[in-house]
Amino acid sequence: SADTAAVPAAEIVHIYDTLRAGQVRGLPLTVPALLTAKQFHEMLDAILTGIESASMLVATIEGDSEDTAKPGINNVDDPAYTGNVATDATGAVVESLFPGLVSYLPEGKTITFNSAQMPSGVKDIVSTYLHMIAAAGGMSYHTVSGDMSDSSLAQARLGLNKERANLEHKRRFVLVPALSKIYRRFIDECVFAGLLESRPGMYQHSWSDPRVPLADELTDLKAAILKMQAGLVCRADVIESLGDDADVVTAAIAADNKLMDDLGIVSIGNPARVTLSGSLQPGVLLDSTLQAPEKNSES
Repeated sequence: SADTAAVPAAEIVHIYDTLRAGQVRGLPLTVPALLTAKQFHEMLDAILTGIESASMLVATIEGDSEDTAKPGINNVDDPAYTGNVATDATGAVVESLFPGLVSYLPEGKTITFNSAQMPSGVKDIVSTYLHMIAAAGGMSYHTVSGDMSDSSLAQARLGLNKERANLEHKRRFVLVPALSKIYRRFIDECVFAGLLESRPGMYQHSWSDPRVPLADELTDLKAAILKMQAGLVCRADVIESLGDDADVVTAAIAADNKLMDDLGIVSIGNPARVTLSGSLQPGVLLDSTLQAPEKNSES
């Protein structure tokens, strides 16, 4: 339908990053990078046009006197022209260039072929523009460009940490409040329609961040273990930082450990029974069914 209807502002969730007190309107996140991206696109078009223009000039013909000089390789269409012409090996007159041509030039005429040159400094210009676009959008240059040729692991991690902090700010102070309003409105409408029971405090919720790929997963996981041992973070925080629900993961681990205990399986996945190095925890004994059988003295 092409019909439109006015929606009260009170029923619209406005999502924007509040940068100052009293701000009632926001700007799209890509606004700081729009002008730079437009200039970058125009620059690439100019470079491509220059390369195409340079490649259009195939060759330059030199030679002959002013009286006999004619445009092109030959001038066979002019009956008054009596000069020599270029031919191929069979003696046929060469009227145009084509792949695999071997031409025989008359005396005094030279063909100089053009070689289109790539403009210098294009890589540096492209890199500069991508840096500007990434900075304007609060992203890492390596994320925007995918270019890892001139960076070390430490430099990449530093850029990703800044990007992660910026995204965390956007999620916590922009996206999550808006999602919470939508969720509460959905629950209220369901209760009003009789689809859900009216129980205050029953429909609590929490939001977990999506999993962020780790640049060095082994190092990050070791750091997380040390933080838990030092009491700086809890296990639920570490699980949520990996993009998972702590309650779901805990229930799955408990069910898995119970199943392995029922089957008599000792696994390093159960830290209550096995240490990280693979040895049994103090006080843990293997079931008799899992112990190695004694050798028969008669055999």
